[in-house]
Amino acid sequence: MAPREGSTRFALAALILTPLAGLVLLAVMFPPAAPAPPAAVPVPVAASPSPAVDDYTDADEDAVLEVEEMLHDLADQLVRRAWGGVMYHVSPDFQGSPLLREADGPARTVGGVTITSGGPDARILDRAGFRAALEGVRLRTAKFKVPSAKLEGETLRARLKIDATGADGPRAKRWVSEGVAELLRRDGRWQIRRFQGAKISVEEGEVRFLDVTAALGMELSPAEDPQAASRQTFGRLFLGGIAAGDFDGDGDTDLYVPRVGPDAFFRNEGGRMVERGAALGVVNDASGASALFLDYDNDGDLDLLVANFEPARPGD
Repeated sequence: MAPREGSTRFALAALILTPLAGLVLLAVMFPPAAPAPPAAVPVPVAASPSPAVDDYTDADEDAVLEVEEMLHDLADQLVRRAWGGVMYHVSPDFQGSPLLREADGPARTVGGVTITSGGPDARILDRAGFRAALEGVRLRTAKFKVPSAKLEGETLRARLKIDATGADGPRAKRWVSEGVAELLRRDGRWQIRRFQGAKISVEEGEVRFLDVTAALGMELSPAEDPQAASRQTFGRLFLGGIAAGDFDGDGDTDLYVPRVGPDAFFRNEGGRMVERGAALGVVNDASGASALFLDYDNDGDLDLLVANFEPARPGD
């Protein structure tokens, strides 16, 4: 019996639609991957201008520079034992421990020098007690340094370091004291209001070296620094490697001294050192870091190599 025409058409439609249904099912199960988003186009960013470099614009540093000036004068007054000048820099409401003291810790001897160390000083003295403690120490030299500080309004909280020496006949003594200080700016001037000693080292031994800087004519005038027009402070003045050599071949050792501002060239003239930098045409106004005499071209004469810290321009 022959199939009817309608049945034949149904079978053909089934054969055609079945694969199509499978394709639809596959398409549903595995949809095509979404196209990748277009790559982002970089947008040029204008470079921000570099901040201007100015050594004296920061408020903390400005305060430290002012305090250094005060501490320089305080050191001078301590050496001179001018107690009115010393106490001028001490606040009326001072409380704390002495700047200098004897160390009560373990001692050791190195090369004939006895070194004794001490820890925190818990004493709380008033202004009169602070002065009495200072009067009990005779100093030949005194230097202050402010390793770190933070300004809070009119108060500077700082780590304070004191390096002082004294001599009694053939024996010498050195104190290196460090502590936490609070300095108050009152009526435009700084005073020490608090000091609490944290540690100290005391060295004692026979005098082996004498300071002959002034006798040899080697005292340095203040560097040409607008913040140090009248004096040099321990914190601002730094010296690099000093060069020693007989640059003029007269048998004496001459010295070149790098420093902030104009370097110094001391010529040894019969045992006395005379500054001859400008006269010899050797002038370096940058911040000298080190120097070296050497015969770099092997012509038999000493040449001078000078390196600067933070040169004003490349090549200095």
